[in-house]
Parts: sequence; structure tokens; C-alpha cells
Amino acid sequence: MTATGRTTEAQPAAIESAGFVTLLARPDGDALAAAGVLARALAARETPYQVSLGERSERATRVATDDDAVTVALGPLADENDPTDDGTDIGGNPDVRILDPEAGSLTGQAVALVDELDADTEGAADRDGTATAGPDPALALAGTIAAGHAEADAEAVATVVEIAREAGRLDRQPGVAIPTADPVDGLAHSTLVRAAWSGDEAAVAEAIGDANGRQLASIVAIDAVGHGQATERAATTIDRFVRPDGTPDGPLATAGGLADVLTATAHTSPAAAIALAIGHGGTDAALDAWRTHGEAVHAAIDGADAERHDGVYVLRLDEETPDLARTDAIESVAGLVAATSTPEPLVCVVGDDRLGLATTDEPVGPHTDDIADAHGLPWDAGHRTATIRLDVDTEATSENDERATDTDVDAIVETARGRP
Repeated sequence: MTATGRTTEAQPAAIESAGFVTLLARPDGDALAAAGVLARALAARETPYQVSLGERSERATRVATDDDAVTVALGPLADENDPTDDGTDIGGNPDVRILDPEAGSLTGQAVALVDELDADTEGAADRDGTATAGPDPALALAGTIAAGHAEADAEAVATVVEIAREAGRLDRQPGVAIPTADPVDGLAHSTLVRAAWSGDEAAVAEAIGDANGRQLASIVAIDAVGHGQATERAATTIDRFVRPDGTPDGPLATAGGLADVLTATAHTSPAAAIALAIGHGGTDAALDAWRTHGEAVHAAIDGADAERHDGVYVLRLDEETPDLARTDAIESVAGLVAATSTPEPLVCVVGDDRLGLATTDEPVGPHTDDIADAHGLPWDAGHRTATIRLDVDTEATSENDERATDTDVDAIVETARGRP
């Protein structure tokens, strides 16, 4: 019987004495930021480590096996519904520590773990020469935002952020949470906000003119809340996007912008994602991936067919949807709809070979587990976004063969509607 990914206490003593630490992160911005927080703490202690991003079945095969090695999993590991699972008894391995996204943001848990490790990084430096002390506040806040929160959901992160604001390492300012200095570029490609101009630089330029600061934030808030697809969710979540925390010493303009880029690269460009999270550069490559990701996500929502059911809001992506949004970035589509456009507490986005799920206010894992188990399908879940794989053991007979039939998806939607 394989472990399904429930929390295994990440004991600081075991990690502190490890000769090598493997950090296995699911591909989302929260898990990536959490891996970055832990990696930087390990580097400060001169403990060798490796960061790996991958889907659930991939993570299960990358558990460290050396006697002095410890694995920290940021998200669930092996899945009994996955035919590629080799049956490794991860749950019985004392050197595997699993942080559970159902317990809160993974970044919050990682910051708390670093506090317990008492990893004083003062005097350490990233390759860009920036000295750090304790968990990087921009990264900690970015992970929290990527997990779906406007503010810290963990006391450890709240403390780090408060100290950083007092010290000027985070600068709360009027404006919007974008990663670039150019508001047109930032707004067009952001997946933290949705308005009529999203995905279209020319439309953004026309909408905002020369506005900046508070005026820019006001225009964006009005356009986001007044957007034709917006629900009351948009009015609630706009707070995470306006009056952002600037990052004077960071690689990107704001903590919210960093959150957006971490999410985009985690889904689409693992090498750039890891480099950015651990402080090893890669900013230009990450921003390129972020732009491509934003365009695909907004195009997907623009062309989707929406269906409202009792308890679940379903989006079926059409054949013109960019491949990226139908596959690797499908959780981003679901997450943005959950933050801005859904009238129901659960969003289900139908892609090529998978479903993207997102919740509005609670952990998505229990819902994903129930739905996937009812159909014997493998799944992977973060704090508020998840993926269910469809027909993974069915081989396509031609390039045009669809693995996910309408019957499959309709049955899954019915299960989602009937969940507790």
C-alpha cells in the first residue's frame, strides 16, 4: 500500500543532521516557493540539497535512498490510482517528510520549519550577491499569494513579513502586483487579475493611459470587479492585487508579481522556476515563460464554454485553446476562474487528458481525492488547485483519438456535484 500523501511530521532534527536533502515539489507556485525557502536555509547551513519539480508519480520515484539522506515532499507522493506507481512503501520510510497542503500553504509550513531549524542565514549570499537573513520575505509572501491568500495564512510568515516591512525589505505601495516595471506588460500577462483587457497589451494601454500608483490601482479594481464574467469573488480577491509589497532587493518588482511568475514557471519551465526560487537568477527566462503562460490562460477562459451546476462551475476548453492551457497550465485556468469568475465553490476545467480543479476558500485535496477515487483516476493537489488525470492507461489509436470521452467527463462532473 502506498502513501497517499498525508502529513508526515518534518522533524527538524532529522533534517538538521542529514548529509543530503532532496526537496520534491509539485508544480505550483506555493510548492515552488516553499522549496526555495527550504533550499536557501539548507544552503546557509552548507547542507547539500537538490530541488526537483514534478508530477505526483514522478516525485514518488525521486525519493532519496542514501543512508544519510532525507526527502522533504512538498505535496502528496505516490497514488494507488496511478498505474505507474511502483508500490514503494513511502509511508513506512522514516526519512521521508511530507508537508500536506490541506494543512495550509506549503510556504507557511516551510517557513515554520526553517524557524524550527533556527537557520540563521546572515552573511550568506545568493549568486547575485544579495545577503539574506532568515527566510526571504518576498519569497515567503509570494508563496502565500500563490497559494490563494492575500495575506499570510501562517504566523511564521506573518512575522517575517512584518519585520521585513519595518526594515524596508518589503515596501507596501500604491499600484498593482505585477513583476515588471511596465504596467502594460504586467497587466496583460498577469493571472492574478482578470478584466476585459487581460491578455491584450493594446487593450491594456488604452484602458490605463498614463495612470500609475493609486490611480492605476483604481482603474484596475473597477475594471476587474465590473468585468462581464466577474462574480463577487472578484471583489474579494482584488485585495491581493492592489497596494502590493514592492521588493527593493528582489529579482522582480513586487511579491505578488513574483507569486505569479513562480506559478507560471512551475507549470511550464521547471529549470527557470527552480533557479528563480533558490536565488540563482533566471529572471529573463522566467518572465518569458510567464508571458506565454498568461496569454494562454486568458485565451482559454475567453473561449471556454461554461456550465453552472449546483456546487461546481465547469469550463470546457474549446479546440482553439492553446495547448499549454489544456495541459500543463490547466490549474492556472481553474485557479484564476475560482478567484474571479465562479458562482460556485468548486471549479472544474476540462482539458485534453486531465481536469483542473480549484476551490474558492478551502483546501482542494479532499474534494479531489473523493472525485478521483470514485473513478479510479490518479490525482495531484496543492492547497487550492489540483489535477485529475483522465484515462491514463488508455493508449490513443491515432493523433485525433480523444482519451477523455464526454461520458467520462460527465460522470466526473456528476460526482463533483454529489460530493459532501
